[in-house]
Amino acid sequence: MKVLVTFKVESFDQWLDGFRAHQAAREAAHIRDLFIGRHADDECAIVCLFEAPSEAAFNEFMDKPENVEAGRQAGYVMDSTTITMLEDVM
Repeated sequence: MKVLVTFKVESFDQWLDGFRAHQAAREAAHIRDLFIGRHADDECAIVCLFEAPSEAAFNEFMDKPENVEAGRQAGYVMDSTTITMLEDVM
């Protein structure tokens, strides 16, 4: 399943460092980074496309306290998040 996540960060560089440092945790949860980018006119507006085993697995990963805390430390603005579950059709 593909998962599109958009959100804001306080500082792009701070967030990117934290995101990279947390890669092993995503891999352990079988969540694969497909696209990591930002808006061309707002470096603090992030767009990520992931592949996850299921919606439940992705939500479980996102809700783990250690992952929430890692996001906070990286400057991830939690209440700005939009998560869209995508289905392959072709």
